[in-house]
Amino acid sequence: MAEESHYIRSAVDAVQKIHAIAANCSHFKIGKTGQNLSDRFKSEYKDAYDRIEAIHKSTLKAEVDELEAYLIDHFQTHDKYASECDNKDKGGGEMADSDTYYIYVVVKD
Repeated sequence: MAEESHYIRSAVDAVQKIHAIAANCSHFKIGKTGQNLSDRFKSEYKDAYDRIEAIHKSTLKAEVDELEAYLIDHFQTHDKYASECDNKDKGGGEMADSDTYYIYVVVKD
């Protein structure tokens, strides 16, 4: 029960953070990684987006996988933010093993 409660709190917190970001940008993309966020941004997003923001951090890969899929689905189907959400798939990419995993949002202001 405590694990489920933690997940629900994490999901609510992540949704609130992304809503605040999405309200002030032209478009965004949700992702996950076990990499340093700065390295991830420079390697994949620096030409298309302006910045990267951490949304959630965990030592549990499965938690990050599940939360990322939930967040993408939420924003892809959201009346207000669906057109600003650049995600095409609902997550699922593999992450290398790491001590810490992140859910992030890359943002175009």
